[in-house]
Amino acid sequence: MASQISQWKPPVQKGRRSFDDQDFVSSVTTQFSQKGTLSDRQIAALLKVLTNYQDQIPQFQQRLEALGLEAAPAYKKEPPKEIDEVCPECGAKLVLRHSRRGSFIGCSAYPKCKFIKKNNG
Repeated sequence: MASQISQWKPPVQKGRRSFDDQDFVSSVTTQFSQKGTLSDRQIAALLKVLTNYQDQIPQFQQRLEALGLEAAPAYKKEPPKEIDEVCPECGAKLVLRHSRRGSFIGCSAYPKCKFIKKNNG
Protein backbone atom coordinates (compact mmCIF):
# COMPACT_ATOMS: atom_id res chain seq x y z
CA MET A 1 0.00 0.00 0.00
CA ALA A 2 2.77 2.45 0.90
CA SER A 3 4.30 2.17 -2.56
CA GLN A 4 1.18 3.87 -3.97
CA ILE A 5 1.66 7.06 -1.93
CA SER A 6 3.07 9.74 -4.19
CA GLN A 7 2.71 12.86 -2.02
CA TRP A 8 4.24 12.48 1.45
CA LYS A 9 3.75 15.15 4.10
CA PRO A 10 6.93 17.04 5.02
CA PRO A 11 8.74 15.87 8.19
CA VAL A 12 7.60 17.51 11.43
CA GLN A 13 10.13 18.70 14.00
CA LYS A 14 9.01 18.46 17.66
CA GLY A 15 11.79 19.42 20.00
CA ARG A 16 14.78 17.24 19.20
CA ARG A 17 12.65 14.64 17.44
CA SER A 18 11.80 14.55 13.78
CA PHE A 19 8.73 12.69 12.54
CA ASP A 20 9.02 11.65 8.92
CA ASP A 21 6.16 9.46 7.68
CA GLN A 22 8.05 8.24 4.61
CA ASP A 23 11.11 7.17 6.63
CA PHE A 24 8.91 5.48 9.24
CA VAL A 25 6.93 3.47 6.68
CA SER A 26 10.14 2.52 4.89
CA SER A 27 11.70 1.35 8.17
CA VAL A 28 8.67 -0.75 9.17
CA THR A 29 8.48 -2.25 5.67
CA THR A 30 12.15 -3.25 5.86
CA GLN A 31 11.64 -4.79 9.31
CA PHE A 32 8.67 -6.78 8.01
CA SER A 33 10.62 -8.08 5.02
CA GLN A 34 13.45 -9.19 7.34
CA LYS A 35 11.38 -10.73 10.16
CA GLY A 36 8.17 -11.62 8.39
CA THR A 37 6.10 -10.18 11.24
CA LEU A 38 5.41 -6.94 13.10
CA SER A 39 4.50 -6.25 16.73
CA ASP A 40 1.00 -5.04 17.61
CA ARG A 41 2.42 -1.58 18.36
CA GLN A 42 4.16 -1.41 14.99
CA ILE A 43 0.96 -2.43 13.19
CA ALA A 44 -1.06 0.19 15.09
CA ALA A 45 1.48 2.93 14.33
CA LEU A 46 1.67 1.93 10.67
CA LEU A 47 -2.13 1.98 10.36
CA LYS A 48 -2.23 5.41 11.96
CA VAL A 49 0.25 6.78 9.43
CA LEU A 50 -1.31 5.06 6.41
CA THR A 51 -4.76 6.34 7.39
CA ASN A 52 -3.44 9.87 6.81
CA TYR A 53 -2.77 8.90 3.18
CA GLN A 54 -5.85 6.77 2.49
CA ASP A 55 -7.03 9.11 -0.27
CA GLN A 56 -3.91 8.14 -2.26
CA ILE A 57 -4.31 4.38 -1.73
CA PRO A 58 -6.93 2.78 -4.01
CA GLN A 59 -9.52 0.65 -2.17
CA PHE A 60 -7.90 1.42 1.18
CA GLN A 61 -10.81 0.25 3.37
CA GLN A 62 -11.35 -2.96 1.37
CA ARG A 63 -7.66 -3.83 1.59
CA LEU A 64 -7.62 -3.32 5.35
CA GLU A 65 -10.72 -5.48 5.76
CA ALA A 66 -9.10 -8.21 3.66
CA LEU A 67 -6.17 -8.15 6.10
CA GLY A 68 -8.53 -8.18 9.10
CA LEU A 69 -7.52 -4.66 10.17
CA GLU A 70 -9.37 -1.44 10.99
CA ALA A 71 -8.22 2.06 10.09
CA ALA A 72 -7.15 4.25 12.98
CA PRO A 73 -9.91 6.71 13.86
CA ALA A 74 -9.13 10.29 12.92
CA TYR A 75 -8.57 12.51 15.95
CA LYS A 76 -11.09 15.31 16.03
CA LYS A 77 -10.38 18.14 18.38
CA GLU A 78 -13.47 18.86 20.43
CA PRO A 79 -14.23 22.57 20.84
CA PRO A 80 -14.33 23.98 24.39
CA LYS A 81 -17.77 24.21 26.04
CA GLU A 82 -18.71 27.30 28.04
CA ILE A 83 -19.80 26.77 31.62
CA ASP A 84 -21.64 29.14 33.98
CA GLU A 85 -18.56 30.32 35.86
CA VAL A 86 -16.27 33.31 35.58
CA CYS A 87 -12.46 33.32 35.72
CA PRO A 88 -11.33 34.70 39.10
CA GLU A 89 -8.19 36.16 37.50
CA CYS A 90 -9.50 38.06 34.44
CA GLY A 91 -13.31 37.89 34.54
CA ALA A 92 -13.70 35.95 31.25
CA LYS A 93 -15.96 32.89 31.04
CA LEU A 94 -14.56 29.51 32.04
CA VAL A 95 -14.73 26.65 29.54
CA LEU A 96 -14.53 22.87 29.71
CA ARG A 97 -11.60 21.75 27.54
CA HIS A 98 -10.42 18.30 26.50
CA SER A 99 -6.82 17.17 26.08
CA ARG A 100 -4.90 13.92 25.75
CA ARG A 101 -4.60 13.87 29.54
CA GLY A 102 -8.31 14.36 30.15
CA SER A 103 -10.85 17.12 30.65
CA PHE A 104 -10.24 20.30 32.64
CA ILE A 105 -11.79 23.71 33.25
CA GLY A 106 -9.78 26.69 32.07
CA CYS A 107 -10.14 30.32 31.07
CA SER A 108 -11.66 31.16 27.69
CA ALA A 109 -9.13 34.00 27.35
CA TYR A 110 -6.25 31.54 26.94
CA PRO A 111 -3.40 32.21 26.05
CA LYS A 112 -3.67 35.69 27.63
CA CYS A 113 -4.97 34.17 30.87
CA LYS A 114 -3.65 30.75 31.85
CA PHE A 115 -6.03 30.08 34.76
CA ILE A 116 -6.96 26.41 35.30
CA LYS A 117 -9.48 25.44 37.97
CA LYS A 118 -8.10 22.91 40.41
CA ASN A 119 -10.01 19.68 41.07
CA ASN A 120 -11.62 19.47 44.50
CA GLY A 121 -11.17 15.70 44.58
